[in-house]
Amino acid sequence: MPKWKAALLLVAVTLLAYFLSSQPACPAGVEEEAASVASLLQQGGKLVTNAPECFSSIPGERLVILPAKLQNLVKTAIGNNASLLFVLPSGFSASSPRISKLRDFPSGSMLYKIDARRPFMVRLDDLWASPGAESEGYVFEKLNRTMQVIEQAGVKGFVGVTPHIRSCGGHCELSLSTDATMIEVIKALSGMGFAVALHGHNHSCTANTCEFDGLSPNAAASILSMDKDYLERLLGAEVVWFFPPKNAWDQNISQAMAIAGLREPEGIFYDPMDWNANPPAWRGYSLFDEKYDGITIHYNVMDDAKIAETARFIETVSKERLFESPIDAFQR
Repeated sequence: MPKWKAALLLVAVTLLAYFLSSQPACPAGVEEEAASVASLLQQGGKLVTNAPECFSSIPGERLVILPAKLQNLVKTAIGNNASLLFVLPSGFSASSPRISKLRDFPSGSMLYKIDARRPFMVRLDDLWASPGAESEGYVFEKLNRTMQVIEQAGVKGFVGVTPHIRSCGGHCELSLSTDATMIEVIKALSGMGFAVALHGHNHSCTANTCEFDGLSPNAAASILSMDKDYLERLLGAEVVWFFPPKNAWDQNISQAMAIAGLREPEGIFYDPMDWNANPPAWRGYSLFDEKYDGITIHYNVMDDAKIAETARFIETVSKERLFESPIDAFQR
């Protein structure tokens, strides 16, 4: 054989060997899991994997080769607003709550899921002792109908509870402990996955001032700490969240919240009520856009039309956005 042919053959054999050795071998046991992965993909999303040859039964348009850095993968998933599955070798650790391990493969590899749909929350405000507040719409019939919409949709979020409430035209104060029915309602919402949030002390606000105005951080923290302990004893549920009446945040109340061991939900909630109008007016959900993390519901303003509109809105949003529990959504 001429030397040039022998050299050419040697190069060809070397290149073939290099090509074969560079192809990742399908780990033992992974291919057997392809059927279950394909079943999961029927719910939507794509499979991002470092071993596409193991999933030949999955259509090519559903496969994405794993980028070099997981961070890029997460950014891609979030940017595309998609849910992704991906397979990584053993030893990989995913710390983001958006990334969850679905199962281990016999080979030691693991199947993960990124749910990159932006979470969306419901915030149900102003649950307090109802006697004396019926004239403002705080009646259980409206609350029960609102809860039915939330429960049927399977959504979760926050329930803003005020431990005491001004009544008798502002001349007296009712405590939540006097309303056994409301206590059971709040416990039921907690059982549904809602997080109880402290929503002020007695919701005493006027057009220009609110209950914590003028208080030092330590003075406000003392009130918040007592109210937090009061609700935890009364409801038998941990209270870690806080939002003030009228969302009247300032530096003092933020410091007081931290001193009292409370946290602020770091989200922007759209309120379908225009409270600046006189009288307050229903503006609906037409102004909703992607900057919002959830909606605030005040059950006292609900009537048949508003309840129906709220139900349609939640159903529409749930197809595009992910409803999560408060802990999952705000501890990402």
